[in-house]
Amino acid sequence: MESIKTTFYPMAGKLEDYFPNLLETLEWIDDNHPRAQQVHKWLESRFSLSDYFARDVHSVIFISSGLVDPRGGFCRLSPDGRGVLESKSPQVLLEVFARTFAGLAVVLELLRNQPYLSAEHLTIAWFQIVQERFASMGTWSKGTVDNQFRHRLNWLRALGFVNTKNNRYALSESGWQFVASYPPEAIAIQLKEIKREEKEIDKLVLEEFEPFDSAKRVTSLRRAYVRDRAFRDRVSKQYDYYCAICGFRLRAPRGVYEAEAAHIIPKQNSGTDDPRNGICLCAT
Repeated sequence: MESIKTTFYPMAGKLEDYFPNLLETLEWIDDNHPRAQQVHKWLESRFSLSDYFARDVHSVIFISSGLVDPRGGFCRLSPDGRGVLESKSPQVLLEVFARTFAGLAVVLELLRNQPYLSAEHLTIAWFQIVQERFASMGTWSKGTVDNQFRHRLNWLRALGFVNTKNNRYALSESGWQFVASYPPEAIAIQLKEIKREEKEIDKLVLEEFEPFDSAKRVTSLRRAYVRDRAFRDRVSKQYDYYCAICGFRLRAPRGVYEAEAAHIIPKQNSGTDDPRNGICLCAT
């Protein structure tokens, strides 16, 4: 699971320049395979940045995001970075940013549920959620909260997913399409959240097996996604990632196994999250 970062940062230029400038930087890195110091100097020169700003843009937007791989002393595009550069798609970049930077998807979540909020109300609602999901963010000062929220909102505006009218914010058509394909509550799930749900699931195994879940639980959408992830992880490991039907076990280059877990009695039919109600199957 990828490490989730809490510190976000703007790109050089005005909002409308964020994405073009990021693409230009990726292209330059791809052409030159520079050392980190060379990237700093290029950013300083190309976009008239201070040394401090250039270093932060490079370290946060390109390195922390995983768009650029600095291992070996030279900067090269990661698969994610190459995907963004070749597609030149704001959605591809948002997919990377949303799963990497804590709280970016929360802005989309809030605007999906209640459009046309002011920046003040958005900031307050945003912080209430992120401090619960990402504990370290709960220690931020008001100034840090305001700045970090603004960076996230500005990037979403720069990429065309959020519009503003009369100082109020709402999802654009692209924003609505994104949240329909990628539910914000399912993005940037942390390992500790999964482990917490795994402990609850493990308790079920100690009891007599009940295939149906008779309890009428009321839970948040976020927790539902986390619990589903925990169930699938538990069942997949239980089968050691082998397909229960064909016995096939294939590991992709990035370490992901093809076989995936599923409920035998579906959740919509009140199937339990007990791992004994799970099976591991492959696409073939």
